[in-house]
Amino acid sequence: MARGRPLTDLTGHRYGHLTVIERVGTKNHRPTWRCLCDCGNEHTTTGANLRAAIKGTQSCGCLRTQMRIEQARRMREAKRQHPPTGNARRYGWLYS
Repeated sequence: MARGRPLTDLTGHRYGHLTVIERVGTKNHRPTWRCLCDCGNEHTTTGANLRAAIKGTQSCGCLRTQMRIEQARRMREAKRQHPPTGNARRYGWLYS
């Protein structure tokens, strides 16, 4: 006899950059789903991770890469706008 609430079919739903394709099994008694990312990669995760609004799975990992690239670009721009002064100029190799 099944306990708890009935399983919700997430097929076709969209969470961040992921679109749910199919259910593939369970992991730690939680249903797992195969998802297709906007970049074309497939990613498998639990339904709980998909539905978690803030800290949930939003992409296959490509979003993290894009955010790191954007952060590095902003840091380079900030260094150009505010060049080092004083001792920082003398020890510039530490800051580059």
